[in-house]
Amino acid sequence: MKNIRFLFWTAFSLTCLSSLAWAQPTVTITYRLSHVVPVMGTGMLLLLGIVLSLIGVLWSRRNPNSSHGKLVANLVVVSLLTSVISAGWLVGKAQAVIATTDYLMSENPNPIVMTSFPAILENDLDVAALMTSVEVSGCLTAPEYSGSCEKGLQIFSGGTCSINTVCAPDTTPDAFTFTDVTDAVVSTLITHADITPVGYDSATAVSIAGTACQMNINAAGWTTVGANVSPTQAIGVRTTSSASQATTVNCTLTVGGVSDVFSVTTAAASLCASSPLVYTTTHSPALLIPNGPSSGSSDGPIITSTINVPATYSACTITDVNVTLNITKLRFSVDLKMGIVTHPDTSAVTIIHYTPGADSGAVDTSFPGIVFDDQAAGKLSQNADDGSWPLTTGASFKTHNAPPASGLLLSSFNGKSPSGSWRFKISDDYNDGGSLGDTGTLNSWTLTIAISP
Repeated sequence: MKNIRFLFWTAFSLTCLSSLAWAQPTVTITYRLSHVVPVMGTGMLLLLGIVLSLIGVLWSRRNPNSSHGKLVANLVVVSLLTSVISAGWLVGKAQAVIATTDYLMSENPNPIVMTSFPAILENDLDVAALMTSVEVSGCLTAPEYSGSCEKGLQIFSGGTCSINTVCAPDTTPDAFTFTDVTDAVVSTLITHADITPVGYDSATAVSIAGTACQMNINAAGWTTVGANVSPTQAIGVRTTSSASQATTVNCTLTVGGVSDVFSVTTAAASLCASSPLVYTTTHSPALLIPNGPSSGSSDGPIITSTINVPATYSACTITDVNVTLNITKLRFSVDLKMGIVTHPDTSAVTIIHYTPGADSGAVDTSFPGIVFDDQAAGKLSQNADDGSWPLTTGASFKTHNAPPASGLLLSSFNGKSPSGSWRFKISDDYNDGGSLGDTGTLNSWTLTIAISP
């Protein structure tokens, strides 16, 4: 069966080769057929009939009495009839051409679909074909169409038209994003997982900008030099984090004019690497330390003061603890029965412990900002008459009852978390009846805690 056929010409030209890298277009053509009328013979017959009729009429006028008159008259009649019949045939055939019948792929129910270019469309039917539509699809961008096959073109039997179409190259990918890195370790090489931009179909430029930033294409080696990247190729990005904490390094990757920034931010200075924690509880008015019983057979009430260290530092580790006391108006050192520092986990260290009868004088044994520090040179004297009292403001001492008497130093808190409620407990042991004014007060106390991550 005859049909409209396509002869596809494939040339190894730059156009064809480049089109292989782009999206492949599809051209869909619909048409309708018009009957071709054999008008030439009929037209000649009509013309002959008219000529013969004219000859017959002229002959009859010039030779009205000729013996051939009847024959000529008959010829005129036949010629007229032939002309009428021929004219009617032409009119009918002309109407057949104008009033064409729609056949959308008369011998094939589907439109013609073309996917290879350039191509020649040839009509080898016995009827003419009228292009009713020529549509291009399959391109990411506007197609570049050329050729003579266009809507409204009529191709007669044996006629041809040409088609050559390509998709314009799309070198602009869709937007892409990086996952930024935070809390990075300083001076560390950070590599982002490869990304594969989409939404483009031709090789396009790729570049990277930023301090210590590098890229690679399909793992082909790290570089800072711009290059070309093709669809489906993966791109890697890496950089070295800043040598400073809480500092951001930015790498800008640009692919076909579309950019995104890969950011690497180092962690802020560790809370646990900060300066020693210093917390003070001040009592205003000062917290009274009640006298003990006059007989000295039992201790007075225990007074407790609290310092809270925030949970922010719960992940930190104690490396050193110092305690500063501000206590006034103790007339007898024997009055101060004990001073205990308690960790939030309830472990405790006694930093002061006087034994009744250890001194014999009415000496002012106040603690004017006295620091208890395991690294101090010496310990407090338990004899208020040895010349070491009254104490110098800000003086430092080891815990008053160092091993083996109490068995614990402030360093026993080392390795623990600083967070929670610390307590200082103090009590009086002796009552002189108030004659010497031995009642004391706790004005304030301070915890200085060195920590590490």
